[in-house]
Amino acid sequence: CNALKAENVKIKQENEYLKKTLGILQPIKNLVQNEVELKIVKIDGSIKDQTVTFILYITNHKANDDFQFNQTAQAIDVQGKEYNTDQIHLGNSWVSNKLFTDTPLEVKVKFSKVLPSTKIFKVLNLVSYKRGVFDSGNFEYRDLEINWK
Repeated sequence: CNALKAENVKIKQENEYLKKTLGILQPIKNLVQNEVELKIVKIDGSIKDQTVTFILYITNHKANDDFQFNQTAQAIDVQGKEYNTDQIHLGNSWVSNKLFTDTPLEVKVKFSKVLPSTKIFKVLNLVSYKRGVFDSGNFEYRDLEINWK
């Protein structure tokens, strides 16, 4: 009987872990353009560093090929202030990387000099270049709430 109780506790813990893992990948916003899907899954603000980092997942639904973002992205708050991009990373690379068919790749977009009083970005705009099988594109998200820590 004790062995069954212990096994039951273990299974409950594993289920909680899986639920949390699946919750991490739930998109806040999602766009699909030219068979490329880009999901925002996290928007974190660092009070100490005065930065905002977007975590996205990009998934290519075409043949394997290289993909490239413009090296700057635009973020504009509700008061009309525009912020500078510090970094755009596709996986471990800067602005470009190979995308494999139906395989998500993490994208990080970081903005600097953002004060914690900024609660919402009215617009986030990412531009991609025409390259290989990919057409140029414009991924525009609106009304994005920042989670400050």
